[in-house]
Amino acid sequence: MKELLHALRGVSNRLNGSLNALTELQEIRNCISVDIQPILRDAPAEQNMFLLAGSMDSLKCLIDGEIEENRRLLVSWQKAKKLVENEAYEPTLAHRLQELAHVDAAVQDGEISRHVSGITPPGLSFATNQNTLAFDNIEDWAFWSKVLENHAQTLEAAAAQFPSAHPFSPMFGMIVNLLHSTHQWCEEQRKLQVAIEVISSPCANMGADYGAFLRLELIELRRQVANPPGGEEE
Repeated sequence: MKELLHALRGVSNRLNGSLNALTELQEIRNCISVDIQPILRDAPAEQNMFLLAGSMDSLKCLIDGEIEENRRLLVSWQKAKKLVENEAYEPTLAHRLQELAHVDAAVQDGEISRHVSGITPPGLSFATNQNTLAFDNIEDWAFWSKVLENHAQTLEAAAAQFPSAHPFSPMFGMIVNLLHSTHQWCEEQRKLQVAIEVISSPCANMGADYGAFLRLELIELRRQVANPPGGEEE
């Protein structure tokens, strides 16, 4: 009986640790989704932002499903523990233990464990990178480029902790690639924005008229650049 209670404690630790990890991962997903919403809304159609939005929604559904399974397993664990402590009807206990057997097997696997619905790999750590403090103006493409870069790095680090056979892995790969692609597009917009600022700035030591021959180039640059999310037209 003591050995069984010890095994159930291991199952409980893994289930509760997984629930905390899944909840934190869902919060990260929600944060990314909120932060990139202005870009998804304002980006041109050829950027296929609907793929990124759809992938983020799919990841939410996958995480929600794992959380629901985790909570179901936690209920089975609570009932099994009560049954053991009260030396209750054995067939009922056996049924509860059968539901928890795969979780116990994953616990025994150690650091590299098999995938079981409702539990995560042990020792997950999600370090978020929100280093955008240097950018005060959210209407600057440099700000949005950094936002995309930070979120891509955060999700990439999270994805590296899941085995390739985990249901999250393909969706992680899709989202990371789309975030990198969107980051590259934001970087292109940032470079155009910088070019416009450089070309349009007056050359005081040479007289304002000497920059007039750059007008056509400036018009073309302004035509190519997209408006930053929340920004006004150039």
